[in-house]
Amino acid sequence: MHVPKLARDESMKIAKVVLLIPIVFLILSSCTTVQDISTKTKDIFTRHGVTRVKGKAYSPTNPHFVVLTTVKVITRPYEVIGHVSVKRYNLVGIKRQQGVIDDLMKEDASKIGGNAIVNIKKTMKTEIGDVIRFNSA
Repeated sequence: MHVPKLARDESMKIAKVVLLIPIVFLILSSCTTVQDISTKTKDIFTRHGVTRVKGKAYSPTNPHFVVLTTVKVITRPYEVIGHVSVKRYNLVGIKRQQGVIDDLMKEDASKIGGNAIVNIKKTMKTEIGDVIRFNSA
């Protein structure tokens, strides 16, 4: 059966649009947003996220100034404003370098206004920690 070239071109255009719509939807649905009371952001492709606990919302901080600390006692007054988690393996199962994990944790903590990440716990698959913000003196 012979299909005219014009009809083939038209059906290809329709097929491209039909395939493009779900891809655009998937990309847009993976975007993270900051909500008022409880923020939960998860990036399914890079496998990390942050949850802001209920309370005051803070403006984002610079991720370069977020500190990862293993100090058991912090003498400066602070409050826990959220929790951050990063998978140790990426989407295709390749183990991340520690520097990449640290950077992702800092980036997520900065989104909710964190100054530091404390109580970092490492498991075989995930690293989690509490995001804190220092109280102004």
